[in-house]
Amino acid sequence: MAADLTSYQGDLEPDEEYDGLEFDGASFAGVHAGNSHFLDCSFVSTSFEGARLRKARFTDTQLRDTRFVACDLAETGWQDVTLTGCALAGVQAFSASMRRVTFRDGKLDSVTSAAPR
Repeated sequence: MAADLTSYQGDLEPDEEYDGLEFDGASFAGVHAGNSHFLDCSFVSTSFEGARLRKARFTDTQLRDTRFVACDLAETGWQDVTLTGCALAGVQAFSASMRRVTFRDGKLDSVTSAAPR
């Protein structure tokens, strides 16, 4: 991951490329950012509540002390990602692809990894 990240302010949008950005202390409640790509990004003390991130991709990205509550992470792609001290609660994550993903000191609660019938 690049050492010099650009601080990001504002909302997230669907179908966008977010490259080399730092999200520090951001709050994304009810955001719709499906099919977005986060490349070489850093999320620190960020919260996603009721966010719809279906088919988003996270590549070479670090997440620290970040919360996902009641979020749609179905069909997301995760590659070379580290989640440290993160919490996922009430999250839909079915059909997510995870390669070289590391979870450290976090919490998973009511994470659905199978598609509903």
